[in-house]
Amino acid sequence: MPALAPVRLRCEHLVEPLGVDTAAPLLSWHLESPVRGESPKAVQALVSSAAELLRNDIGDFWDTGRIDAPSLPALEYRGDVRLGAGRRGRPREHGGVRHGAGRLRS
Repeated sequence: MPALAPVRLRCEHLVEPLGVDTAAPLLSWHLESPVRGESPKAVQALVSSAAELLRNDIGDFWDTGRIDAPSLPALEYRGDVRLGAGRRGRPREHGGVRHGAGRLRS
C-alpha cells in the first residue's frame, strides 16, 4: 500500500504561527497519496518540543495515540497547556500525523 504523506500542517489555519489566542487550537493537515480517493482508517497526532523527539515518535506535549481517523483532517489540541493561549513559538513546537503503522510527518 502506498504511504499517505501529511502536508500543509496548520494551527488555527496558520502555517507555523508565533502564537495563538486559544488554549485548544485546531490542528489540521492534508494527506497526499498517489492513489485517488485513499483515506486513512486511523491516525496519530504528535506534538513535540523538538524535531528529534518527533523522529523518535515521542510527543512530549501531546500524543493522541492511535485513534479513528476524523471525518475531516483536523483535531482540536488537547495536550500540554503550556502550548495554550498566548504561548510564543520558542522553543519551536513540531507536529506530525501518522497513518496506520507507517510514519507520516511533515
